[in-house]
Amino acid sequence: MILPSATYRAPDFLAAARELGVVVTVASERRAAMSAAMGERALTLRLSDPALAAEQIAERARETPFAAVVGVDDQGVMAAALGAERLGLPHNPPAAVARTRDKAAMRRALAEAGVPQPRFALLRLHGRNSATWNVKGQTSASDRFNYDYPDDELAGLVPRLEQLALTAMQTHVIFNNNMEDQGQRNARSLIDLLAAAGVGGGMKA
Repeated sequence: MILPSATYRAPDFLAAARELGVVVTVASERRAAMSAAMGERALTLRLSDPALAAEQIAERARETPFAAVVGVDDQGVMAAALGAERLGLPHNPPAAVARTRDKAAMRRALAEAGVPQPRFALLRLHGRNSATWNVKGQTSASDRFNYDYPDDELAGLVPRLEQLALTAMQTHVIFNNNMEDQGQRNARSLIDLLAAAGVGGGMKA
């Protein structure tokens, strides 16, 4: 089971595995604190390089055969798909997994397959404060999503929004980084950047 270190779902998955009587090898991009006690049931993977992570999974499987490779959260699904493919285990096609991580690509694939698409697209921006993203028990959502997007990060969203807008009749962007007036200011800045790039006629804040 590939459990990125930032996930908050690990206890639930491991509890379910224990209830089912499944022996689990826990893989993550960082050496787990309990690696010494887990021995061969702990594995460190380069999740930033899914192809290399798949190689690492296959190498471990030579010593400890796996019955399945399960990815938890976005960071682990591609490594799981490639690793299971390498081992000949049931898996989601890597190309399909890649599309789930790229909403514009997924919409294009669905449209090409004749699957009706929504009339509007929605992009929600919660900030990139990884230190508090998965922290539970904060006094409010603003504590978790406290992030002020700099202009260069907002500019990096412009080409992605342009692609997303091609998949729907209307595209909506919601800023959920809700500490004080961060969302409002970032929204105004993004509108200006989109207008400068000639994207999004008739935008409203």
